[in-house]
Amino acid sequence: MSENATIQIHVRILPSEKEIIETNAAAAKMSLTEYVRRCCLKKKVMDTSWVAGITNQIIRIGVNVNQIAAVANKNKSVSDAQIDLLNRNLIELQNKMQGIIDCMQTPEDKTLLAVKDMTRAILAKLDERDESV
Repeated sequence: MSENATIQIHVRILPSEKEIIETNAAAAKMSLTEYVRRCCLKKKVMDTSWVAGITNQIIRIGVNVNQIAAVANKNKSVSDAQIDLLNRNLIELQNKMQGIIDCMQTPEDKTLLAVKDMTRAILAKLDERDESV
């Protein structure tokens, strides 16, 4: 919430409407105030809990890459199984990130635009990897 947001608006709604709004705000992982503000200003309401899943996936891939690098440095070779595991993880990540882009077709704020741009950049890097293999 902005430090300058000091004006209150009072609205009368039915108890059933309040329950629906509270449920929707909770599902979007937003405060009631932020949810109502975004809805009224026609900004995209989006659950960002997926960020943790993507972060964990990237960490898993990083661990796999480090393990493969350690084995390669020690044995001067890497097994096909290790490379296959890394490729499966990268493909899974690419699919998840494409899903993120697909659900952000009409972002209205700078945060979503930045996430969309970063996701596209990562997908471009994954495509470069696919072409070099």
